Parts: sequence; structure tokens; C-alpha cells
Amino acid sequence: MLKKENANVNNYEKFWIAPEQGFRYLKRETLHPVKVDFIDGSVKKGTPYLMRITASYKQYGETWFPKKYQSEQFWIDTNGKRHAHNGMTLEIKDLKVNHNILPKVFTVDIPDDAMIRVKGLRKDLSKVEFLQRYKHE
Repeated sequence: MLKKENANVNNYEKFWIAPEQGFRYLKRETLHPVKVDFIDGSVKKGTPYLMRITASYKQYGETWFPKKYQSEQFWIDTNGKRHAHNGMTLEIKDLKVNHNILPKVFTVDIPDDAMIRVKGLRKDLSKVEFLQRYKHE
């Protein structure tokens, strides 16, 4: 387990790793104070917030691929009680390694009147502007 802490703030980050699985992490846990009020102000800035991620892997040949990924998030009240805030589970059920995928699988039909926000560009692009800038033949 690797652990990074800041003694001046109520926070930490821990990783549980699996050397036998290519040093992938099996579990990650982070505790930090929330930066802003949320849930209509009932959870205040500075409230401890816990995020826990667990992962499992399956080996194909010499490579380890994710099998299951679970994320849980909690806010912690002044009595130390955890309150579930968010979570998700992703599970790979049918993995094919080196499988040919046709380009049309990744083709998106963009409506002519769409405006597209590009992260980091700080402006919206029309379909024509977007395709001129990013279309690869």
C-alpha cells in the first residue's frame, strides 16, 4: 500500500497495488474536504468526502485488462457517519483482444446546426468549423 498524507489538512490518498498484476491498483481511497457547498447547501464546504475505487483484472496472454471497476463516494458528517453520495460499477463481460473493429462503429452523425464545445478552445465551433479543424481522412 502506498500512502500520501498532509498532516495539516484532513485528507489522504492511499493505493493498494498488485505487483503480480503489473503494479495495477486494486483499491484507491481518497479523503479530502469538499471545496464548495453542495446538495442544496446541506453539505458545507470543508466537509470530509471519501472516494473509494476498487478494481479487478483478468489476464489475456501477458497483459492484464480491467474486469470490474467500482466507485463509491461518501460525505462524512460530524459524527463520523458516512452518507452515500454517488457510485457506479463497470464490468467487462465480453472482451476480445486484437479484434478488428470497422471504422463506421466510431462514426458520429453530427447535425448540421450543432455547435460543438472543444475543451481548451474556449469557444463553440459549428459543424463545418469542427470538421475543417479535426476531420482525418
